[in-house]
Amino acid sequence: MTEKSDTKEDWRITLRLPKRDYYFIQKLVEDGEYVNSADAIRDAVKHFRVALEKQSPMQTRYVDAMWIFKEEIGQKDFLDWFAAHTSFMLPIHRYKGALHLFDDALVFYGKNTKTGQTEIDVIPFQNVDNLYFGFDDAYKRRETRGGFGHEAPLRIDYKEANKLKSLYCFLEFNRISRATKNQEWFRALQKLQGVTD
Repeated sequence: MTEKSDTKEDWRITLRLPKRDYYFIQKLVEDGEYVNSADAIRDAVKHFRVALEKQSPMQTRYVDAMWIFKEEIGQKDFLDWFAAHTSFMLPIHRYKGALHLFDDALVFYGKNTKTGQTEIDVIPFQNVDNLYFGFDDAYKRRETRGGFGHEAPLRIDYKEANKLKSLYCFLEFNRISRATKNQEWFRALQKLQGVTD
């Protein structure tokens, strides 16, 4: 839950971190680099924002994005399924925000649609194991309203803390046509990864 603090300038958020990152922050505090974990996180966000502002339009791109992790697809309820099969509604997803494309990483930044918590998922290109455009055994055709190819998700398989994760995303989704730019992004990311058809 996001809450406003007593000051007019600051906001307080609850942040979910991988265990490795949590211990890394605690180590910085123990070594005296920061007073507490909140200071460490604030400094990291500041550096991220500064780096973002320095990027030129040719170096980074921002697009609307919705995404969900493989293990969360099975957690959907009837309302999620019903909404995804209704005209002008959105495909099944858990997070909504934007995708930031950098020279060395993909950064998904948005909010959890169930809890309202801020979600930041950073995927360095060097950690990407596989890219796939289309339906599969987890995100099936029946999860969408029409099951047509233009409704298919873009799946990014990547390694995080020695575990393989699968993120399914919908980029620049159009409510009227229910089409996305997933195929274009799939091809563009393949080129960045050095993959050719």
